[in-house]
Amino acid sequence: MLKVENLTKKFGGLVAVNNVSFKTDQSRVVGLIGPNGAGKTTVLNLITGFLKPSSGKVFFEETDVTSLSPHTLAKKGIVRTFQHTSVFPNLTVYQNVEAASHSHKSKKRISEILSQMKLKKYSKELASALPYGVQRRLEVAIALAVRPKLLLLDEPAAGMNPEETLQLIEDLNSILKGGLSLVIVDHNMKFIANICDKIIVLHQGKKITEGNPNAVLKDPEVIRIYLGEKFKHAGN
Repeated sequence: MLKVENLTKKFGGLVAVNNVSFKTDQSRVVGLIGPNGAGKTTVLNLITGFLKPSSGKVFFEETDVTSLSPHTLAKKGIVRTFQHTSVFPNLTVYQNVEAASHSHKSKKRISEILSQMKLKKYSKELASALPYGVQRRLEVAIALAVRPKLLLLDEPAAGMNPEETLQLIEDLNSILKGGLSLVIVDHNMKFIANICDKIIVLHQGKKITEGNPNAVLKDPEVIRIYLGEKFKHAGN
């Protein structure tokens, strides 16, 4: 579904992303992890058209989409969320999802999304009044209203307590059954390990390894540069 090929992004003399390649298939979840400044969010911005690469290509459904705008990519089915919540605070939960639906406005579809993300009981509440974890789930619901095929999530579990994180995992597993694919950036390793089929580790803009969560999170180099010895001894 998605193929990133030799993606590079330079900002003056700084190489933020350096020759990164990976791919993901339908109904699969790829996690991007690494230290702050590793290039993770830049990769998401390159895939979704918010930044243009210095070199390399992005293919979606076997079509080169490297030069397309975020708006055009969204129409094709590539949608993303951001590190900080981007809900409409003065609209209700229902109105937030309705506003994102655009030409897909359908009471049935909006109701399905709210049910899927366990938000129906909040439908008449203002987004600004929601607990933080519920706001993050609303942000995913807004993205789903655009009918994505590929959803990129930037730190969706950030700031969530363990209960909220488990709820998010349950909700994301539910939407995967509909054929949606995910690329996730997050620092919560329990969340990443429980949701991802494959993990890619970035360090200083380069991909240093990729593989299944069990193998990657036990990799000595990944522990050394990112997870730390405490993670190793905790048995994670």
